[in-house]
Amino acid sequence: MRNNSYNVVRFIAASLVILGHMFVLSGQAEPRYLGLPVQTQGLNILIVISGYWIRQSCSRETRFASYLTKRLLRLLPALYACVLVTALIIGPVFTAVSAGEYFRHPQFFRYFLNLLLNPQYTLPGAFADNPYPNAANGSLWSLPVEMMLYLVMWVLISQLKKGEKSDTAYRIFAGAVCILHLLILWRFDDRRLVLWGTDWLGAFDMVPFFFLGGLFCSSSAKKLCNVPLAVIMLLAGLGIHTDHTVINEIASYIIIPYVTVTIGECENAAVLSRAKDVTYGMYLWGFLIQQCLEAVLLKKGICLEAGVMKFVICLAAAYLMGLLSCYTVEEWGSRFRKQCKWTAKT
Repeated sequence: MRNNSYNVVRFIAASLVILGHMFVLSGQAEPRYLGLPVQTQGLNILIVISGYWIRQSCSRETRFASYLTKRLLRLLPALYACVLVTALIIGPVFTAVSAGEYFRHPQFFRYFLNLLLNPQYTLPGAFADNPYPNAANGSLWSLPVEMMLYLVMWVLISQLKKGEKSDTAYRIFAGAVCILHLLILWRFDDRRLVLWGTDWLGAFDMVPFFFLGGLFCSSSAKKLCNVPLAVIMLLAGLGIHTDHTVINEIASYIIIPYVTVTIGECENAAVLSRAKDVTYGMYLWGFLIQQCLEAVLLKKGICLEAGVMKFVICLAAAYLMGLLSCYTVEEWGSRFRKQCKWTAKT
């Protein structure tokens, strides 16, 4: 496997998610980039990388069972550990109700729907007095969307033939997804379509970035990657801040995927990128850790607004949980995936 810097880019993206959530969970306005919250842009970066790698995975795999098994074993073990620890340990510690009432409450049982990728955020009495009340782990909303994107990408790639025509068809599809998203923002931005615990109109915000990431799998797209240009675009984005959502999204379509893949393909940070990827665990646990910190500070009467110290504490705790997740349940999932008889070699 050749050297690249994607682990470094993923870590920066996960850190941006934690940074943005720090402000939101403290009851403050979050910083923005290209007119969008930094936690949104951090997630967009992660989704771009996901689209880039998943398209390659779909191109290599010949059997759907193999592909689906690998995707589920990547997502579910760490998610299951997070959900079980949250409901059975964290929730009882931070609830305002008695243990008996907590474990009998319907919200406690509904929370386990997260195991089926049906997002549930509330545990009985937990974090009720926080500045951002009641939500145990708001980051779980993106997982069913990502799983759906995996399935759509498989269907798309399996229907396209290899070669230049395949790349052209993929570009047309990605462009159509972007146009559809802009139309949703323009005409249906204030509407909701909730199915399986997910607002799919709102969740569509991350869909274009998944397929835009996949664009860079073609050699012709990779030839356009230029590090100095990526840095210039990244800095130029600091000056783009409008109140027009569609303009912000178009600017993000152009800058975020290009900068993400260009820096990710760079070998300058390859030594750092060889370390274990802990960003999935960081993403899963970050929101919960921050809610726990807010609850502890509130109980002790400490007013610690969003700042460097708070960010360092949250980032360090999320990183440690990411390491723990990586070397336990995620490692188990990786080993089991390799041992599955129905998982073909690629």
